[in-house]
Amino acid sequence: MNTRTATVILVIIVILGAVYGITLYQKAAKTGEYVAALDGDDTAAVIKAADALGSRGRSVVPRLAAKLSSPEPQIRSRAVIIIGTCGRPADSALLLPLLQSDDDACVRRDVAVALGKLGGDGTVAALNEAMATDEEEIIVRAAAAIALADLGASEAAHKLAQILTTQPNADRPDAVAPEMLELEEPPEDITIPLRVAAARALASLDTPEGIKALAQATLELGEPSDRVRAAATYALGDLAIGNDDEALLSDIIDGLLTAAGDSVGDVRIAGVQSLGKLSTIPETLKSEVAGALDRADGDDHYWVREAARDTRDRLGPLDI
Repeated sequence: MNTRTATVILVIIVILGAVYGITLYQKAAKTGEYVAALDGDDTAAVIKAADALGSRGRSVVPRLAAKLSSPEPQIRSRAVIIIGTCGRPADSALLLPLLQSDDDACVRRDVAVALGKLGGDGTVAALNEAMATDEEEIIVRAAAAIALADLGASEAAHKLAQILTTQPNADRPDAVAPEMLELEEPPEDITIPLRVAAARALASLDTPEGIKALAQATLELGEPSDRVRAAATYALGDLAIGNDDEALLSDIIDGLLTAAGDSVGDVRIAGVQSLGKLSTIPETLKSEVAGALDRADGDDHYWVREAARDTRDRLGPLDI
C-alpha cells in the first residue's frame, strides 16, 4: 500500500467517524427533546415522544428514571409505561418501590402492568402482595393479577382462585347499613373488575385449582355478577383448547354447560360459544353437550342460536 492510498483510507475513516459522531449527537439531542416532551400537555406530542422513546431501547431508561420522582402523577405514569416497553428485567428495580409507595393509584396500576412485562427479581412477590392486599385499590389489584399471569407465575393461582370465588359481604344484612336495605338497587360491587381479572389470569396459568374455581364461578346462585360468570366461562373455553385430560375436561364442560343454561343471554352466549372450543369431548358428556346445543337452537336470544350454529360447525357430528 502506497502513501497516497493509506492517506485516502485514513481520510475516509475520519469522515465516517465524524458522521457517526454527529449521528449519535443528533440522536441524543432528539432523545432529550422527546424526554422533555413527556412533561407537556400536548397529547399528540406526548404520544409521538412515547413511541419514539419506546423504540430506542434500554438506552433511554436512565433518562426516564428521573421522571419517576416528578410531582405530577401523569408524568410518572408516562415514564413507567415507556420503561415497561423498552426496559429489561433489571430495570424492575426502578419501579418496585413505586408499587408500594406511590400515592396515585393510576401510577401504581401502570407500574403493575410494566412489571408484568419486565419481570426481574422480586417482581412476582411484589405483585402477589399488591394483588392480595384488600386495602389496595381495585384497579391496582386487577392489574397485578394480569401481570402475574403474563409472567406465568403459577404460584399465584391459589390466591387468584380465592379472589375469583369470594364475593364481598355487602349482601349480608348484618354487613349493610340499615338505610341501604331500603334501596331498590343493591350497593355496587366494586370488586367485579378484580374477579374478572382473576378469571382472565387463571385462563393463562392453566392449573387444576384454577379450572375448578372458574367452573364454580359460572354458578348463577354462587356468583351474582353476570360479567364475572361470562369472564369465567370464556376462560374455561380458552382452557378447553387442546386439552385432552378427562378429569380437567369434566370440570371445564360442567362449567360451560352451567353457563349455557344461565338466565342472562350474554352468559349463555359465552357458554355455547366456548363449547365450540372443545378439542375432545368425553363419551360420558357428549349427550349433555348435545342437549345444551339443542336447547340453544331454540333459545329466545338470537345470538345464542347463532352461537349454537357456529359451535355445531366446529364440533361436527357428536356421534351419540
